[in-house]
Amino acid sequence: MIRKLLILVAVLLAAAVGFGLSTLNTGVRRATDAYVASVVKAGKRKVSYSSTGISLLPFPVVVVRDFVVESKEEFGEEPLLRAPEVRVKPKLLPMLTGRAEIGYLELIAPVLRVARRSAGETDLGAWLAGVPEGESGRVTVPLAVTSGRVEFEQLGADDDSTDGPLRIVFEDISAQLEPTRGDGRTAFVVDGAAPGESARFQVSGSVRPTGEATKGLEVDVEYEIADFDTGAAQPMLPSVEGIFLSGPLSLAGGFNGFAGGRSTESRPAEKLLGTVKGNGYISAFGVVEPVSVDMKVSDKDGRLRLDDARFTWSGVDFTAKGWTSHTLAQNALLNIDFVGFDTDAVLAKYGYSDAMRPRSSFDGHIRMEGTLKRPLFRYEAESKGMEMDFYSSYPVKVGPMKAKGILLSISADFSASINADFLSVGPMRVDDTSFGFRYWRDKLTFNLTKVEVWDAIATVAARYEPREANANEVAGLFDDLDAGVALSNVFPNLKPKIDGRMDAIVQLGSDDHGTWAMGRIGVHEGNFPGLSFGTAVVESIASQPGLRPLRDAEIQAAFTGSMSGNATKFRTVKFDFQSREGGFDLGSVLVRTDALEFRGAGLVSGAGVIDLDGDAMPIGAYRERVFAQIPALRRIQGDDRMLHIPVSMDGALDSLRIGVAPEFVTAATLAAAGKLVSPPAVPSARKPLEFDLPVLADEYGR
Repeated sequence: MIRKLLILVAVLLAAAVGFGLSTLNTGVRRATDAYVASVVKAGKRKVSYSSTGISLLPFPVVVVRDFVVESKEEFGEEPLLRAPEVRVKPKLLPMLTGRAEIGYLELIAPVLRVARRSAGETDLGAWLAGVPEGESGRVTVPLAVTSGRVEFEQLGADDDSTDGPLRIVFEDISAQLEPTRGDGRTAFVVDGAAPGESARFQVSGSVRPTGEATKGLEVDVEYEIADFDTGAAQPMLPSVEGIFLSGPLSLAGGFNGFAGGRSTESRPAEKLLGTVKGNGYISAFGVVEPVSVDMKVSDKDGRLRLDDARFTWSGVDFTAKGWTSHTLAQNALLNIDFVGFDTDAVLAKYGYSDAMRPRSSFDGHIRMEGTLKRPLFRYEAESKGMEMDFYSSYPVKVGPMKAKGILLSISADFSASINADFLSVGPMRVDDTSFGFRYWRDKLTFNLTKVEVWDAIATVAARYEPREANANEVAGLFDDLDAGVALSNVFPNLKPKIDGRMDAIVQLGSDDHGTWAMGRIGVHEGNFPGLSFGTAVVESIASQPGLRPLRDAEIQAAFTGSMSGNATKFRTVKFDFQSREGGFDLGSVLVRTDALEFRGAGLVSGAGVIDLDGDAMPIGAYRERVFAQIPALRRIQGDDRMLHIPVSMDGALDSLRIGVAPEFVTAATLAAAGKLVSPPAVPSARKPLEFDLPVLADEYGR
């Protein structure tokens, strides 16, 4: 009797289970067909599967085979989701009453590909938009899903909002879902392997469609990612030319609130609040430095807002507020404050020499605008002072100053316009001044324009190329400065002292051959104390037999009146100079007084010894007085009807020796004795020094 009863119970159970499986199979097919029909009707995408069936062993499941969700046309040809099998495991007890309730949902080896367009839309969002909704906003599928698990073989993310195209692949993803009855909330845990040798991630929390007018999704999520390989996702990460996230990145934090909502005319969307903490590395122009972040963020109406962001890089603390879009190509605005930017310490990491590192500490503000893909940075900063030893003999000091400029633009990696209480370069000091500099394409340029110094207007420019060995250059242009004050400051041991008004164009630099210098200098309306150039020339000629009439008191007075033994007065002294080993080459030398003009060329040794050769010519009425005293000299004047006197000068400036060429004395003596002398040719112009500098007369009109 008992045996028959057991057989009857078994038959009834089998019938009930069979009926339940049949109901479940029908329910699954209806649910799948309903979903497919709703998506196709909405014009979102195609969904297909080959068949459904029932498997009894090792326990009853309904199998949906070759399940494929196609991507929308604008997101590419590769399917959004494909799975060889979707297994639906029913609850057994409800099956005995003929009800179909899913106890477990499993996708076998699925591959999910989420694509994003430049506008920020994702293919996944478009897919969910096709799911039929009820009045409460919940998905209306005629099955009750109480739990589910998906083991993803691969999850790929494509992003064409970057310079990519970019694909990031996550593997061995485990997703555990636990829908809750009553409030429509679904708890979940997702973890797996991220790009990177030992990278892992985990996201857990719950979500619930709100069904409100703003279409938000209520979210309460925590996340953690360790040792993520930023190189795999480089195109989708914020970066500027030469600056980008590098190496492993670890982040942790959470989000709660409402995601994906959009404000309406009658109701604003709720915010999604989040925290981000982590650390990684930033590569900036080849130097990799650790960075740590601690941010409070919010998301609303498609904008990610940084409500309180703090990060530390290269020993500098930054705080930021502002907003960004969800994609790199859309607009963003960030305001960043920084404290304690040590220029010496930062530039030392880039291999800059001690001489090329400004010693200063800045506090300031950076405003970033544009897009995260192509941002523009403007900044303002303050410092209590700055020091720099570009040339050891001319240390640079800047008093308290304010700077502003741009960073990482198309025309400058870094530029600055500075107002300072004072600027000193060696002995030169300028109070209350403005200057600027720019660093671009491995070249630093400096400009100081229209500065009052030494009773004159000066312009100074400098160039430094750190990637090129010894590629340094400084240039200065001075208009009508006080020569005595300037030379006394620059060359305090110079003797004799020189006065007058000076115009100058000077360049200093260094290259593979060492330090070099060149320039043009003109001094006007001054004197050389202790140098009697004119008197020495006349005395040298008049000491010869037949030329003694040049000692005539009127002629002597004419020359010595403008160039006495105590002070050699001059209208103009001009010369070009170019450094050479142990001294300077001199070219285009011009000395002009009321009575005499000298043109020549030569050199100055490193010890200050001068060696010049040229032609001295009495000018104006003085030449006529010479001819009146010794008429024979007219016969040795040049083709240009000027009396050219070959003169050589050598020795130190304060003990200069001046001599007249013997051939001139011989010709003059013969002419004075009534001998026939062939007129000499006009001396050919000496070859000027070769460099490209403006002519002083063109620059100043003097």
